[in-house]
Amino acid sequence: MEKFGIPSFPDMKKPSSNAAWKKIWKEMAEESQKKMTESMEKFGVSSLNNMGIENAVFNPEVMSKTFAEALEKIEKNPEKIERLRVNYLKDFQKLLQSSMDQLQGKLTKIFLEPESNDKRFQDSEWKDNPFFSLLQKTYLLNTKFLKEAVASIDELDPITRSKLMFYTSHLCDALSPTNFPLTNPAVLQETLSSSGKNLVRGFQKYLEDAASGQWHTRMTDMKAFKLGETIATTPGKVVFQNDLFQLIQYEPLTKRVAKRPLLVVPPWINKYYIFDLKPENSFVRWALESGLTVFIISWVNPDERHADKTITDYALDGVKTAIDQVCEISGEKKINTLGYCNGGTLLSLLMVYLKEKKISPIASTTLLVTPFDFSKADSMGIYRCEHQQRKLEEHVQKKGYLDGKYMVQAFNLLRANDLIWSSYVNNYLMGREPFPFDMLYWNCDAVRMPAKLHMAYLREVVVENRLMKPSSMMIENVPVDFSKITTPLFVMGAEEDHIAPWRSVYPITQMAKSPSKKFILSASGHVASVINHPSRNKYHYWTADKFTADADDWLKGAQQHKGSWWDEWRQWLDAYGDGTVLARTVQKDRILEEAPGSYARIVAD
Repeated sequence: MEKFGIPSFPDMKKPSSNAAWKKIWKEMAEESQKKMTESMEKFGVSSLNNMGIENAVFNPEVMSKTFAEALEKIEKNPEKIERLRVNYLKDFQKLLQSSMDQLQGKLTKIFLEPESNDKRFQDSEWKDNPFFSLLQKTYLLNTKFLKEAVASIDELDPITRSKLMFYTSHLCDALSPTNFPLTNPAVLQETLSSSGKNLVRGFQKYLEDAASGQWHTRMTDMKAFKLGETIATTPGKVVFQNDLFQLIQYEPLTKRVAKRPLLVVPPWINKYYIFDLKPENSFVRWALESGLTVFIISWVNPDERHADKTITDYALDGVKTAIDQVCEISGEKKINTLGYCNGGTLLSLLMVYLKEKKISPIASTTLLVTPFDFSKADSMGIYRCEHQQRKLEEHVQKKGYLDGKYMVQAFNLLRANDLIWSSYVNNYLMGREPFPFDMLYWNCDAVRMPAKLHMAYLREVVVENRLMKPSSMMIENVPVDFSKITTPLFVMGAEEDHIAPWRSVYPITQMAKSPSKKFILSASGHVASVINHPSRNKYHYWTADKFTADADDWLKGAQQHKGSWWDEWRQWLDAYGDGTVLARTVQKDRILEEAPGSYARIVAD
């Protein structure tokens, strides 16, 4: 097999087998560390050194320790790897036979196809050309073997296993044949047809990015959008602000509106205008057209002055203050609320607090892709590492905040093929300009994190999973216990969410004691599932009348529906609108400035 580039494996029956496996694993660990560091730097994905967080994710010390721990476990039970090795060799023989058949023009069985959502191998040459077909399938087979080998290691704690899978996955992603000009058929074709001008243009783009201090491969054309002109254009006014947020009230688009207004609470780690992108996919505009009065929180882009802000501050001085303002402006005692990601976390914490204080200004709450059980968020394991925590804590304590660019990079690494490597191929190999895409523009418009808030959230919520442990967190002087929630709930999870896996979202349906609850599972990921205008007739979603303790059991009994969940949510919300009134225009004496407001325009360093 060596002539095909496949290394020989030790004979597991020989006494020296453990030593041989130890040597192989050590070499793999060293090579993985070297290749990932080289690849991430070479391909335009900067290390985090420039942000003062030395080797924060791909830290050599942490990587070596992780691989060493895995090796120790393998030495105790090498038989599992041997079984995988035998299966690997059998599969490789089948692959070679399949390739020989293809060369001879014979019909062959499909062998090792990419996953349906893998966009790297869309060029027809990956199927039709025997060389590229063999190259692709060899890569897929090697990737399959490495990931199965990691998954087979016994007695690894969940965080170490997540780190090991993270490193292995990124090694596989970096070494994909699509990332190299001589093994990517689309790049080869472009190179031939343009006489190599694509590579010249790509290298120039790389040098320009490097010279400008570009901190990641550009995913979209950042000059293609301008707030208030081409994006975030729905007419509205800033009607309140404090040091944490601005409150925007939108002008009505119907003659009559639901009596109770809607307050939208975005995540504090992003800017609000994900809900108001281009007019054709703006949630805010659609909600206004459906007869709602819409308010939205626009969080400040914090700096060192906000270093000591806590989750209690964001819940009370942020969300609760916004609710009080909406009630005062609208003249309503109750309003409807909607929270996205950790904006939903703030709403959930606040509902417990308000219940304890016997205050009830919330008629209903919608929680979109809001994670509660981080033990079910395997992809976040690398960020639950204690070493990560210490590095970040040291960094943010000095600056008073976490750089917004780190947050963008951290989330991009969770979907490296889609958000990093595809841009690398497009920009630097194909020599093309990034495609102007509103969602990616928003994704790159970074927001800083207050030091105390962010580190407490990561440690208490992400690492220690306290949202699942009643009374282990406090909001002011109130212990957090979600069983206290009796507010009607609409909860949405996303099938392909890499940030808040839907099984981590579902548990709130079991913890909250709300008499009225609805859970919807939408297709697609963390953003596309949420911003899915019904007019696009895209994706699908699942609903079920009965709740089960286990999320997968719920799905077994769920019914699939075509299109967006927005219309179903709007029908559900009607029950809590309290009738209709004449549309409310923005009161002139409350106007501070035009939407999108100055807080949204602050650009993070």
